[in-house]
Amino acid sequence: MFETEIDTSAGSQEYVEDCYVCCRPILFRVEVNVDGELSGIEVQREND
Repeated sequence: MFETEIDTSAGSQEYVEDCYVCCRPILFRVEVNVDGELSGIEVQREND
């Protein structure tokens, strides 16, 4: 398990971040509502 920060000011987005524990890429899908608040997130290993 690890923690990361999500910048909701960019709106809904999809990006890859390397896990600082195992160095494997992690795919983040972030959904932000019209008020700029986090409304959903999906996280998975990029190669799964």
